[in-house]
Amino acid sequence: MNRPPSELEKTVAAWRTKGLAWCDAKLISDQLDKDRESFLAAIIGDFRKFSPDDSEAKLKADALASDLYRDYLRGMVLAAHKTAVARVEFDALRELFSARQSDQAMLREQLSKGIYHQGG
Repeated sequence: MNRPPSELEKTVAAWRTKGLAWCDAKLISDQLDKDRESFLAAIIGDFRKFSPDDSEAKLKADALASDLYRDYLRGMVLAAHKTAVARVEFDALRELFSARQSDQAMLREQLSKGIYHQGG
């Protein structure tokens, strides 16, 4: 017969879930960050097709000011925020796990000394 999982085991399972969510969010935000220069270069390339006589500085300035690039940056920042939130949730569960682990250790110590209840 299977016993139900303990609170510590439930915390470990939740910790794993939050850790994997953090990894997924970090993957997305890291990819967006690493692709930023390539994305900008692609926009500049598209602008160059329509304005081949414009200077590189003007093409870059136009690309940086474009709605397309600004939307990319907004997505990048939102992905970084999601990553940070996922990390906070992961770290909070790690602290809960540590606290529950300490509680279990204290309970084992009390039982080993014959202390079966606390207080009046």
